[in-house]
Amino acid sequence: MAVSKQFDAALCLYDSMNYCPELDSIAGVLYSMAVAVRPGGLMIFDVCTEHNCRTHFLNYHERDAIEHYSFTRWSYYQPHERTQINEFLLIDERDGARYREVHRQSIYKIDEVMALCDTQQWRLMGCYDGFSRREGDESSDRVHFVLRRK
Repeated sequence: MAVSKQFDAALCLYDSMNYCPELDSIAGVLYSMAVAVRPGGLMIFDVCTEHNCRTHFLNYHERDAIEHYSFTRWSYYQPHERTQINEFLLIDERDGARYREVHRQSIYKIDEVMALCDTQQWRLMGCYDGFSRREGDESSDRVHFVLRRK
């Protein structure tokens, strides 16, 4: 990853890390982000937890519409694979065009992700439950990690 200058902070939110198919991929992202963040700078990212998948998206279905578009979302969790699947059907009501997307997210244990955070490049500053200052754990829906660049 080449950047022309380093930044004070990097944000990677709303399940972005869950799109990494394996833990080694998360480690690769953290390594690459160290190039983009200056020493002393921050990186904040979150992960969706298994608790969130089981509680809110085990077998979830919704429909909605806005202006000339409608969408249907089906979400389901595959616990043996620790994979969250979100399928979207988007319809342009003006011409009937249909667009389908399938999102696959890997669901990681919090301690697995924490183990990746203290590296030569990063120091783990905190692991928080959602948007709070409470410590994040497996009972959280979403856990935010705050890292400082060494």
